[in-house]
Amino acid sequence: MTGQMQTLHINTSPPGSTCAVYQDGVRVGVIAATPGTIKVKRSDRRIMIGCLKTGADASRYDYSYVQQDSRLNPWVWGNLVAGGPFGLGVDMITGALRQYGTGHVTVQLAGRERGLGQATALPASWPGSPVPRQVTPSPLRANPFPQPVLPTAPLP
Repeated sequence: MTGQMQTLHINTSPPGSTCAVYQDGVRVGVIAATPGTIKVKRSDRRIMIGCLKTGADASRYDYSYVQQDSRLNPWVWGNLVAGGPFGLGVDMITGALRQYGTGHVTVQLAGRERGLGQATALPASWPGSPVPRQVTPSPLRANPFPQPVLPTAPLP
């Protein structure tokens, strides 16, 4: 009844983030700006949704993600009644046996820790790939009144 694809409605708090959906560690799609939707193949595996804030206040937030577990699709029972074992078999073969929650996911973006470089892109795969970050230079303590270097021995 529901097919092998599921539409996920993804939002972030705050909105206006770029998000990627990872299934079995592989990026299967990207939403350029939240809120947005994406279609994913139903599976018995969990998916990861990773988001990165874009825009003027991007430096305040870090890369954040949520996991969405797969669960039994309630439509299976109706298909079992209507189609018997044949209907259940079709659901098992097509992947319609499973679904990802209600299809609505909100990712709460975490504040970026002090000293941690700003995330610059979504990872190519997740987990497994590092989150690309800006290198944060360590602050040098500049002395506004440098002391002159004096010789240690008298000059001849």
